[in-house]
Amino acid sequence: MKPVNSIELINRLEAQVEEHLSEAIKVYQNLTNEELNKQAPDGGWSIAQCLDHLNSYGDYYIPKMAEGMEDFKGGSSSTFTSTWLGNYFTKMLDPATGKRKMKALAPIL
Repeated sequence: MKPVNSIELINRLEAQVEEHLSEAIKVYQNLTNEELNKQAPDGGWSIAQCLDHLNSYGDYYIPKMAEGMEDFKGGSSSTFTSTWLGNYFTKMLDPATGKRKMKALAPIL
């Protein structure tokens, strides 16, 4: 990955999160419990299970990231460059490029 401006990257990621939150609210806010808990036609998770899964990952990873940022001893940099491993996981998790199915813990509802 080529270096990117750190401030621009953070701003872009924050905007993307806000966009995803707005879309989730727009699409799911007025659904009934029955609609939210209905299993997917292909046997996959319900909407509620997917949202629970995402929230549980956030409950774990967000504090870990905050800890890492507090503990960071490196100097400030105006640019960010990902490693090959970071690029690999980013592509693997991107719906457009990550086609491989991954196992996940079942949500607890």
